Amino acid sequence: MGKSQRDKGKNYELEVAELLRTFGWSMAKRSGHRQAQIGDGSPDVDGLSGYFIECKRYASIGRVYKWLQQAIDTCQDGRVPVVFMRGDREESLVVIRATDFLEIVTKEWERE
Repeated sequence: MGKSQRDKGKNYELEVAELLRTFGWSMAKRSGHRQAQIGDGSPDVDGLSGYFIECKRYASIGRVYKWLQQAIDTCQDGRVPVVFMRGDREESLVVIRATDFLEIVTKEWERE
């Protein structure tokens, strides 16, 4: 992977962390560990208890299942694997497994 690709990924991780802080998750920050890039179990963005954040920034986001599987494979401690992704000149999207989404929503409904 070339420097420009690494920079693009790093900048997107910083962008996602800032987006999360904007929505009230003040502890969100880029993991910044070089090891996170090689799948050591560290999320790309940390600070959201219970969630494992993987970030992908590519011209095309056609590898969604591969990226989600990467998050699942490296996720630890029972956290929910989440992939933030953005194609060139597009807005960010978030992908999680349907079962994880439904569990989250069901817990929220039960609190009401």
